[in-house]
Amino acid sequence: MPFDNYADPRFVGRWRKSTRSDGGSNCVMVAAVPGVVGVCDSKAGAAGAVLTFNRDAWGAFLSTVRDGKLG
Repeated sequence: MPFDNYADPRFVGRWRKSTRSDGGSNCVMVAAVPGVVGVCDSKAGAAGAVLTFNRDAWGAFLSTVRDGKLG
């Protein structure tokens, strides 16, 4: 399935598979444009939700994950 099928037009051509995704079908897609980061599940395709975060919130989330604070 092409990554550009995801519904939010801001992210067309910008989706990439997260480095934390496995090699199978469990893929988290990430796309960034100025001021916004989008995240979606590749299995959901165009019908799936795209979560959006401002850059500060995305940075805080990544720091929390890297620090192992999500348990």
